[in-house]
Amino acid sequence: MTDIAELHAQALDATGRIVAGIPPGRWHAGTPCQGWDVRALFQAELERHGIATGGWWQKQLDLCLIAIMATFAWGKALGDANELAWWQEQTAAAASHQGIPADG
Repeated sequence: MTDIAELHAQALDATGRIVAGIPPGRWHAGTPCQGWDVRALFQAELERHGIATGGWWQKQLDLCLIAIMATFAWGKALGDANELAWWQEQTAAAASHQGIPADG
């Protein structure tokens, strides 16, 4: 029999591989589940498997997105204009969710 720590490690490893395969701009892409984007479907699956996301999910996503943009801002600024616009929009929304002032 496998102990709980090993099962937890296996679950985190499998989840990490799935998440790593989702490019940042695809989290809001549609899915075969009508009305559900990739992010919402992933969150629902976490909930379905007993992982409560209510207290931390949105905050974690927002702060990660802000950190990514802060880290890679120059690369995004010098890249594709549409991608930069997506990142600016998502970062402004994340900052707003968290009550962080964001200058236009």
